[in-house]
Amino acid sequence: MFCPACGKSLPDNSLFCSGCGKQILPSKNSGSPVTRVEAVAPPVQNEGVKKLTDVMKENKTQGNAPMVIYLVSPADELKKFKELLDSDVITQEEFNIKKKQLLGL
Repeated sequence: MFCPACGKSLPDNSLFCSGCGKQILPSKNSGSPVTRVEAVAPPVQNEGVKKLTDVMKENKTQGNAPMVIYLVSPADELKKFKELLDSDVITQEEFNIKKKQLLGL
């Protein structure tokens, strides 16, 4: 089968196009993938996700090796800074500043 958006040849059991990332929806009649992509609301992307997507696309077009990306939640970051505070590596003031930044206050 082929991606209806970019035309890339795909395995029959594909859920997403490996070329352009479009979702391949199963047909309601046969259970097999459809030959066209039905309208799907685009995912909401925050600025960080958009930057990450751009970097990944650039990396792919340059032929670089795959990269591993770790996404860290604000709660995880806050926990890390709390541990630094408890270890006297940072001050309470520095912790409060980071906390406000992470929580968007």
